[in-house]
Amino acid sequence: MRFRPGLFPTLFVLVSVPILLALGFWQLQRTQWKDVLIARIEAQLSAPPVTVASAAALPRDEFVRVRLEGRFQPDTLLWLGGRTDAGRAGWHVVAPFLLSDGGWVIVDRGWVPMAARDRRGNMPPAVAGPTEGAIEGVVRLPPEGNFFTPDNDPAGNAWYRIDPTAMAAAAGLPPGQGVADIYVAAAPIAGAAPPPAGAPIASGDRFDLPRNHFQYAMTWFGLAVTLLGVYLAYGLRRDPDPVPDDEREQP
Repeated sequence: MRFRPGLFPTLFVLVSVPILLALGFWQLQRTQWKDVLIARIEAQLSAPPVTVASAAALPRDEFVRVRLEGRFQPDTLLWLGGRTDAGRAGWHVVAPFLLSDGGWVIVDRGWVPMAARDRRGNMPPAVAGPTEGAIEGVVRLPPEGNFFTPDNDPAGNAWYRIDPTAMAAAAGLPPGQGVADIYVAAAPIAGAAPPPAGAPIASGDRFDLPRNHFQYAMTWFGLAVTLLGVYLAYGLRRDPDPVPDDEREQP
């Protein structure tokens, strides 16, 4: 039995196996990075909220829990579409919040069912909740749009990603009013009475960051081992049995 894999299979394996192994080790590094990130987020979400009374005092670090003091602008609701809660389709209600010491923050108040919005885009006062007082939430950075995200439609009050500057303009806030370029996702206040039926379901302190990098690493390592095994099996060739002298053709 001889090992004769051929030139091109050998070159292919020499290039492919190191790449697959490198991808596997990279995913292992990503696993460590993700664990550190999740631990930091969990620590921030479990920490006491930072009281914020002005836009300038709003923390810039994402996932910091804050307590905003001020009031919502009455009769101003922006509708963030394509949102679900426990598999139910609906909206997220977004509204500008005027801080007591100056400045505005765009607040994602939470999920409501599709039927909560009437033809004029309004929501009953009992469902909209109070406009005065402090609220708690989590600082978030505005997401960037991608190929799969529809464009926002300010004229139709249909939004698909939060854009604080554009939302402030659509809400009629005069320019230069100190609108923060980050937003706050409302979260339940510990020990507070439950919101009335139909009120937005605040979920700013929920997050689900998948830990899939270890499985990805095992996949890359498995492909490297499989490719190497196929290469070895392909290269091992059995020598043909010798033909006895008495069976050879005579001239």
